[in-house]
Amino acid sequence: MKRVGILVGIVLLAGLLVPIRSFEAPVWTVCVVDETNKPAVGVTVRESYRNYSAEFRDKEQDLITDQHGCVVFPAKTLWAPLIQRGAAIISSGLNGGVHASFGRHVYVFAFADGLEGNANKNGFVEDWTGSPAVNQSKIILLPTDLKKDAFEADRKSHNE
Repeated sequence: MKRVGILVGIVLLAGLLVPIRSFEAPVWTVCVVDETNKPAVGVTVRESYRNYSAEFRDKEQDLITDQHGCVVFPAKTLWAPLIQRGAAIISSGLNGGVHASFGRHVYVFAFADGLEGNANKNGFVEDWTGSPAVNQSKIILLPTDLKKDAFEADRKSHNE
């Protein structure tokens, strides 16, 4: 009987160590334009992503816009064992307190020589949390000092 208990314990421990695959970020097409709606060529677009229920650090990927002002980020997957996922959930809860984040969070933004912009949706910075599997965004590059004013105007226009 003692051997059965040990065997069950070993099987359970092994189960906690088996990596599980999860979908972490969508295929995300991002097109960047300037204030006149012309494609912004050669601009850096950064995708920042993290699964707060499976990882301990943010990850990033930078791409440079093509002649049409666009980039395509590939879908991302993560292999992580249950024990790591459990530890990440506990860590996120303890470190974040009432502001803790859980699950997948992905966002994109663009920048170049005093210009920057975010993907906005309904007046807020777009935060992808699980769907759709394919996403598209348009980012308007603005001078850094004007970005806040433009964001507020965009937010107000969506809330009216």
